[in-house]
Amino acid sequence: MNDECDVLFYVLDQLDEKSLKRFRFYLSGASSVDGLKPIPNGTLTSDVTDTVEKLLQTYGKENSLKIVKEILCKIGLNSLAVEVDNWMKRKDRYMNQMVESDEYQDWMRVSERHKAAMKKRFEYVCEGTVEGKKSKLNKIYTTLQNVRGRCEGVNTEHEIMEIEPQSRSLKWQDTEFDFNDLFSHRSWSKGNTKTVLTEGIGGIGKTVYIHKFILDWAEGKSNQHINFVFLLPFRKLNSIKDEQCSLLKLLQKLYPELEDLKDQRAFEHCKVMFIFDGLDESQLKFNFENTSQTVDKEITNLIEGTALPSAKIWITSRPAASRQIPSEYINQVIEAQGFTGPQKEEYFRKNLNDMSLAEKVIKHMKSIKSLFIMCHMPLFCWILATVCTNLDRTGRWSSQEFPTTLTEMLIHFLFVQINVKNKKQYNKYEDNKLELLKRHNRR
Repeated sequence: MNDECDVLFYVLDQLDEKSLKRFRFYLSGASSVDGLKPIPNGTLTSDVTDTVEKLLQTYGKENSLKIVKEILCKIGLNSLAVEVDNWMKRKDRYMNQMVESDEYQDWMRVSERHKAAMKKRFEYVCEGTVEGKKSKLNKIYTTLQNVRGRCEGVNTEHEIMEIEPQSRSLKWQDTEFDFNDLFSHRSWSKGNTKTVLTEGIGGIGKTVYIHKFILDWAEGKSNQHINFVFLLPFRKLNSIKDEQCSLLKLLQKLYPELEDLKDQRAFEHCKVMFIFDGLDESQLKFNFENTSQTVDKEITNLIEGTALPSAKIWITSRPAASRQIPSEYINQVIEAQGFTGPQKEEYFRKNLNDMSLAEKVIKHMKSIKSLFIMCHMPLFCWILATVCTNLDRTGRWSSQEFPTTLTEMLIHFLFVQINVKNKKQYNKYEDNKLELLKRHNRR
């Protein structure tokens, strides 16, 4: 057991139903423990994870263990109470030694510096393209629908009107969930999920979802049991895949704030998570028989668990490319399904500053079934928002030019993007589409 959370889960998992009921009775009882106020009656549920979270939120790690130890004595489970007491004493001795060591001080400084750097890196997001406008991720982010399982295959229907969510069959149970639950402390402690693969078509929002996960961690909102989170996009790894490089040197190359770390064995004593984004863009060979020390091999070692076996791995990919990783190295497969109906509306209300314009866009989206269906993709929502904003700005919302089909929508989007380029080169917008195309074709 590495920390207080592990101990709390261990203790509560040992209790039978009767003992667990008595434990909650004393936890929410009238008499306080060690001068601390009890948890209000009625706020505790029968779920062990909820109980642990309530303990930590109310009392913190150290006091939670003191309370648990005393309650265990009250309900006659003295042997468990002794185990908790012995763990606390070992922890005190270990921490006293560690705090005095230079190695520990260096590790703490690097960890905090890394968190600050990740917060700065992911606080803003470029919408749609790399050159798009930057917006605060927390302000515009809309949650995706994710389900456990994998589609049986690509959709074989030709017409977009036939693409309905219920037409897809899933190999495993179709249940919605949040990634913060998947990588929760309890899941980590049980150790039954090391590598998670998230599949989803291009533009479904996988990368932005990852950025939000990292930002929440860096801001202290979730997954605080994780000490380091490293994002390693395959697009970046491709350019250095054949370099002779240890894992530590690779991380220091991508994350300069780690420069003070001298030995990658430091990661063996903490909780580390690696996120590999865009497997479909990977040029790595994933040769599990190779013994060289290239970047390619270091990544392979992480995935197969020969390097940092306690680390968690999260991989994202388009469905066609996900078979590059042998199935024996994947513990969970998740499908990113994009937006539900209410989430589509939430996207436009968050991303369009003019609320009246947002309502007009939502009404237009709902009036054309093909647009409504395609807007399950965040990328297409961004395209629709871009086109409608441009038409509203130029006063052409009610004109005959307003797009009512997917083809018209994409043509309008093409002109918007060409005009962005025209604005950069000539510092002017061109409303004449024929002139705009002529100028674009001359380049």
